[in-house]
Amino acid sequence: MWGGGGRFFVGRARARSPGHSLATQLLRSNIQDHSRHEVIQRRLDGSVNFTRNWEDYRDGFGFLNREFWIGNEKLSYLTNQKRYTLRIDIKNSTNHEMFLSYDDFSTSDEWGKYQLTRLGNFTGNTDFNDDFMRIHLGMKFSTFDNNNIDKQDGNCTETLRAGWWYNGCDDTNLNAEYHSINLRNRQMEDQDNNLRFTEMKIRPTER
Repeated sequence: MWGGGGRFFVGRARARSPGHSLATQLLRSNIQDHSRHEVIQRRLDGSVNFTRNWEDYRDGFGFLNREFWIGNEKLSYLTNQKRYTLRIDIKNSTNHEMFLSYDDFSTSDEWGKYQLTRLGNFTGNTDFNDDFMRIHLGMKFSTFDNNNIDKQDGNCTETLRAGWWYNGCDDTNLNAEYHSINLRNRQMEDQDNNLRFTEMKIRPTER
């Protein structure tokens, strides 16, 4: 079902919820792509506002056929049932397509602040062949109303205005305001600040 302001609810995806099985089926039927990945995030035109509070990022928001965030609660549940691969497809302002892939992706539950707990091995074809997500490993999710960033780094959500696994304010953020979506690696001083399309998606890791 749909809530106001582009929020959607497909059941609160908690492991003990009796309606969770149906919620998962609905999610899979609506957002599975041609490669049988389950899409968890998409940005393509800035039509959905990603400056959202903790509750919105927890429950999910947007439109499944356009831009959306699937919801941290659902993401946590899915990635703790089995081993999942995360693939991130991106396109910059010159329509150059790239991808990043991690073969053991998972996040914790709300009690753990949806921490990015695992990534696994990296493969990809970014311009610099950089592992742009590694620096976020171990970070807790933060929003403007729930700051879980190391205090020495301040509250990145005040300036970047989006929910993410912040490790400081100068790294990759695929949920930033649309014209600020970026890949950054402060260690390598590589970056692409002109991303126009991103899609994060998961599927069970092949053994």
